[in-house]
Amino acid sequence: MAAPRSDALVLFGVTGDLAHKMIFPALYAMAKRGVLTTPVIGVALPAWSLECGRSRLGSRRPCSQKAPSSSSLQAPNMGTEGR
Repeated sequence: MAAPRSDALVLFGVTGDLAHKMIFPALYAMAKRGVLTTPVIGVALPAWSLECGRSRLGSRRPCSQKAPSSSSLQAPNMGTEGR
């Protein structure tokens, strides 16, 4: 009996232009040929809803939700206070 597979392809920044213009078409082509055999997991900032992300995957038009600017993003506190 073969051991179950536990691999996945994790893509960071799936709401970006590179993913939309280059990576998604390549993944689609791989899936269409039957060579994409691992699950694909997309990771992005929480500024977009799941519905917005799905609509972006299915069309060439941008989502109506705007991603936050880099100046509005804050790094999480990693327990460095008081040092």
